[in-house]
Amino acid sequence: MAKEISAVLDRVINSSAEDRENLYSSQPVHDYMKLCKIIRELDTLKRQYFNRLSDVEKDEVFNKQLADENIPRFLPVRDVAMMLDISPQMVRRYCADGHIKAHQRFKNHGNWLIEASQFAGHPNWNRYVTQRKVDNEKNIKMAEVMLDGLEEK
Repeated sequence: MAKEISAVLDRVINSSAEDRENLYSSQPVHDYMKLCKIIRELDTLKRQYFNRLSDVEKDEVFNKQLADENIPRFLPVRDVAMMLDISPQMVRRYCADGHIKAHQRFKNHGNWLIEASQFAGHPNWNRYVTQRKVDNEKNIKMAEVMLDGLEEK
């Protein structure tokens, strides 16, 4: 794996043809664009590695990520809609049709409990995990501000 990562870095850092085509206004812009390209290529490599894992290994990776990133075992409809870039109504339809692994809390009505594990290899999974972490940090900061306000009174 180290060789593959080194190859990605070398390929991007030494891509002088692209540099000649894209003249950037400053070195920081140039560096930022290279960093974006490195991230995209490493993300592709990561997906390839994930796809090579057995189902048991994928479950192990997912369970570790659940614990480390504080991801719930079941996702709400709105989160799945965001991840799949579709409407919440389409998510509900896919759940009802069996295209998404889910069940309703109560038979034939109520909120959908959508299994998070089925999305672990999805290209938008990392975006979801990152956004969830940002949202949690914002919620914690807001709670701290509210507690500070209550203590002052």
